[in-house]
Amino acid sequence: MDAVLQKQAEALFLQHYQEWCLLAFSYVKNKAEAEDVVQDVFLSVLSQDSQKTIVHLKRYLTVCVRNAALKKIRGTRLHLSFNGREVPVPSHEIALMNIERKTLLEKSILALPEQRRKVFELCVLKGLTYKTVAAMTGISVNTVKYHLKRSYKSLRFTLRNAYFLALSVSIFHFFE
Repeated sequence: MDAVLQKQAEALFLQHYQEWCLLAFSYVKNKAEAEDVVQDVFLSVLSQDSQKTIVHLKRYLTVCVRNAALKKIRGTRLHLSFNGREVPVPSHEIALMNIERKTLLEKSILALPEQRRKVFELCVLKGLTYKTVAAMTGISVNTVKYHLKRSYKSLRFTLRNAYFLALSVSIFHFFE
């Protein structure tokens, strides 16, 4: 990192340290861990020898702090010791929500028109290329792209409430 950018980062660190600690705390729920997250981000950013240009440094650092905090909480899931091995604790509510979402997704895919569903399954679920799917179904590559576009649009519309439900349940458990 060049000297000018480093000076700007240090000044931002001193000016916004508390703000970023609060942001990290909103995710990790521990003051010491939140401070560690912020300090780790700054050490990481200051030690970079990258030639990339950062236009909005404050915004960049805020996103880095948020991502580091999210990464930290992903790694702190509950574990049980079973026969000397650490095993993640399953959450019954999460398992039920995943089953409901999977069922809703399957129903939404089955509700697509036949040609769109077939193209969607071949491209997305089986991972085939547009060209291969076009050859298999006897349609052009552009038609495959059209069917995929329409499928995604339809699924987004159908599943919009599922994401809201998952978010609201997560928020409810957060405030318990």
